[in-house]
Amino acid sequence: MNAMNTLKIKLSYEYIAQICILYWRDLDFLINNEYLDERAAVEHALYIIDEDNLITNPEIMDLICLGNGKSIYPYIDKLVDKEKTQEYLVKDKVIFLILNWVYDNKANFKDPLGVIEVIYADFDYPKEIRHLIRYASVPSYMKYATSELGIEKIYENWEIYLEEQKDFYSIP
Repeated sequence: MNAMNTLKIKLSYEYIAQICILYWRDLDFLINNEYLDERAAVEHALYIIDEDNLITNPEIMDLICLGNGKSIYPYIDKLVDKEKTQEYLVKDKVIFLILNWVYDNKANFKDPLGVIEVIYADFDYPKEIRHLIRYASVPSYMKYATSELGIEKIYENWEIYLEEQKDFYSIP
């Protein structure tokens, strides 16, 4: 998986935690690709402690007590190794999170659909979001439609995609 974060999009842990359940593998990917700062690992450890007072995992406790300038990676690596999440699900979840954030902030972008196209390229052209790409998503029956109608349809598809993904990844 070769995502690059070409647009230097920064998400916050609080934003993501409100949308879906995060696993250490998700955090590792988001931090390594600079969608999240390293402090998100500590925030997640604090969240876990807050949710489960019986934490017996020393890596989580070590993350919380980590001093400035110390690396989070030895701890995250061990936590990821202990997890049973599937790596392929991480990519799909991260794409959803990024597209959700872009949608929520679309007024701040001159060309939100262009942003999707860059994300599409960064994630090696995943078929799951191909229908959100201007140059790839106009079905043959719409080839005579105005570009305004085509754009409107892509925004509609974007909303549908986000709702479906929220149902899949949402916090129960």
